[in-house]
Amino acid sequence: MKKIKYIFCIVLCFGAVEVTIAQSDNNLPSLEKQLCFIQDTLYTLRQNYPYTNDDYCDSLQNRFSILLEELCTADKGMKYDFRELRKKERQFIMAVSTDGDMRVFSRNTYFGGSMPLFASYIQYKDKEHTYFFNINNDNDMGVCYDTIYSIQASDKRYYLLSGTSQIATAYPLAVMKAVSFANRELKKETIFVSGNQQKDYLSISYRFAEDNIDARLFIGNNFTFPRIVYLGKQKEILKPVVVKNKDDTEYVGREIEVYKLERNKYEIKFISNNER
Repeated sequence: MKKIKYIFCIVLCFGAVEVTIAQSDNNLPSLEKQLCFIQDTLYTLRQNYPYTNDDYCDSLQNRFSILLEELCTADKGMKYDFRELRKKERQFIMAVSTDGDMRVFSRNTYFGGSMPLFASYIQYKDKEHTYFFNINNDNDMGVCYDTIYSIQASDKRYYLLSGTSQIATAYPLAVMKAVSFANRELKKETIFVSGNQQKDYLSISYRFAEDNIDARLFIGNNFTFPRIVYLGKQKEILKPVVVKNKDDTEYVGREIEVYKLERNKYEIKFISNNER
């Protein structure tokens, strides 16, 4: 017990020195070094969880978010590759949109118990600025995003974040979340239609999903908005799509893309047909 407390004290003191260095030097590799240190420390503390100070762990989680935002909003932050932080053992995942304007980061916080809890962040750039968003609300904690799909409808671009939530070893979820950006704000887009519900995300359980399940993306007749419809069987993909929005207005749309729900041992994920 004394040995563990001694190690914890060293980690705490060294961490304070590292934070001071990062704060006084806005050098991107220095910031990444501190992020690596925090992620490594959280992993170490997780291995000694019964002796871990929860307040200290919370401060590290918060500090990670602050440093990541500082790096992402720096002048060259949008092109920084996070080579060290993305090493496999640190479980920090990065995905980039095809237009290069959005990146999503997901990292294992190491404090999810049997359900790994991932914290996720979005980095976005327009013609003038680079923005940083923490998207860790109740629907996102636990989701590891590793792919960004994007679609254009009229003058608006939608981004579809695709990933997996490991709620239990044998029961992962395939997840898609829709967002857009306008007026310096990240907006949720309720483009997912399943039954009589319309929301900004779609999740399908490995345990309950049938084989040959697809989701179909289509644009309304006025070509101004997309909708994704979850379909129970692949053969139904050829049927005309009729969807009612929340105002009970019907739309019949033309298909522009299909997302296949692929499943293998303990994994499930939406994959665009364009990537198959």
